[in-house]
Parts: sequence; structure tokens; C-alpha cells
Amino acid sequence: MQALSLSQQEKVLYEPLFAQLSKGTGQVLGTEIVFLRGKTGMPDAVLSQAWLASCGGKNYLTQMDLYLMLRLIAMAQNGITPDPNQACSAAPGSLPPARIDGFQPPSSPVAIMSSHSSPATSPSTTSGSDPFSITPEQREKWRESFARNDQDQDGYLDGGQARTLFAASRLPFTQLAQVWAMSDVTQDRRLDLSEFIVAMALINGLLKGATLPAQLPPQLQAELRRAPVAPTPTKLSVGSPPLSVGSPSLSPAPSPMPTAVATATAADWAASEAERREFQQLFSAHATGGYVSGAQARQGLSSSGLP
Repeated sequence: MQALSLSQQEKVLYEPLFAQLSKGTGQVLGTEIVFLRGKTGMPDAVLSQAWLASCGGKNYLTQMDLYLMLRLIAMAQNGITPDPNQACSAAPGSLPPARIDGFQPPSSPVAIMSSHSSPATSPSTTSGSDPFSITPEQREKWRESFARNDQDQDGYLDGGQARTLFAASRLPFTQLAQVWAMSDVTQDRRLDLSEFIVAMALINGLLKGATLPAQLPPQLQAELRRAPVAPTPTKLSVGSPPLSVGSPSLSPAPSPMPTAVATATAADWAASEAERREFQQLFSAHATGGYVSGAQARQGLSSSGLP
């Protein structure tokens, strides 16, 4: 049987779907295919036939097996009798991708890389510029992509979550493995927001044709030291009653600063590099979505024993 060749539209949909269903194992089990039930508009009999025609007698689907199954489903959706030989010989783009209701591929680095924008909107694409530089627009796009893909909202992207985004760049896996190793500076097998932005910058540079550096460039090392972007303050709704002038304070008035603190110099408050690393690790341990809530901060600060 002829090898299956996908269109660009199919790749954008099918590659993230395989990453989600295979969960990093390289195989999609029958129990995972249940995900498609009710999402394709096809009866279970059609899905079963597509599975049997694609699995080759195995109890799982490889990546190309899943693509064939989806091509067969697409044929059925378009009123064509599913046939594996016809599915494989079909020219890329001659058939629209299978419709899968409710499945939204995560944002692809290709789609959010400004290297695919016009030079007028992306200063980093000008000739002679640093391929690994980060514009404010890129940083914001990658921050939004991180937030969308941090599904458990723990402030990190694990290997499976990041793999889907990385693979969408279609760079060689050897390069993507190097990107991961260079970005995961804490070596905890997950990426926080700063590490993710660094990874996106490296991928962006590789997509421009640059060579991966032996170590992180200074501007990317500085990116790791950037403070997280503060969340937008929540606005009061139109119907919220305004606070009257005589409203009682919601918190007690602050106590006067001790005399010892008032006489402290700036040098007394400066953090050493070792302390900065310790504080960064403490922040990473308590952060959720790149931020520390009041309750989380209270728990961490109360351990100092200070009044």
C-alpha cells in the first residue's frame, strides 16, 4: 500500500491530535480512540471499520496508522466509501481534513512566530539582526500561548505539553531535544514561563536558519531573570456599589516601621546571586500560572518567624 502523504491542513490538525492521544508513547491505544466518538458525526460502525483498516492487526495505532484512520473518516464524512488504498493514493489537499468537533489544536510556534510576519511588523526579521532576539510583541504572544497550554494552571509546561508545541515547528527532533535541554535550566523536566519564552526564541531562530548556539546568548540568559508579567487588575463591574467615604478600612492600618528598619541602608537589602537563585527556586515551588497568590505568599513568608 502506498505511503500516506498529508496536506498542510491535515498536519496542523492531525499532528497535535496524535500527540494528545499517544501521550508521548508513540502509540494510540484503542481506549484513547474513544475520544473520537460523537466528535466526527460518524456512527461507531464506521469508526470501528476505520480502526481495523488502519491498525494492521495490532492493538494500537502508530502515527501513520492514526493519520490513515483520520483520512478514512474524512472520506466517509464527504460521502466517499472509505478505502485504504484510495486514501493513501489521494493527492494531498484533494480531501479536507476529518472534522473533529471540539478539538482545538494548541497554538503552533509556526503560527505565533513573528518570523512569519512582514518585516514592517517584526523588527527581528531585518537583515543582520540577532536571530534569537525577542521583541515585546513576541514575548506577549508566547506568554499568551503558555497560558493557553498550561492546562492544569500550575505555572509549568511538562514534557508532553511542550512536545506538542515544539513538534508543530517540524524541526528535527534532535534539535528540539537540544532546545529543551538548553531551556530547562532548572533541570526539573518542565518549563516555567521564562524558560518557555527562551525555548520559543531558540525555535524562532532555528526557523530563520540560524545555528543553535553552544550556550544561551546573553539576551536569553537575561530573559530567565525577568520578573513575571503582572496580571491585569480586575475591574469592578458596572453594577458594583461604590465604596462610600465613610466605609471602614478592609484591613488594619499598617504598624509603624521599627526603628532598626528605618535606619537600614540600601546595601542591607541587596540580594546576593546565591540568594537570588534560592528565591527563584522558592518562587517556582509556589507559583501558579507564573504568579504567587496572597495565600501562597502568606504561607511562604510566615515560615520566616517574623511578626
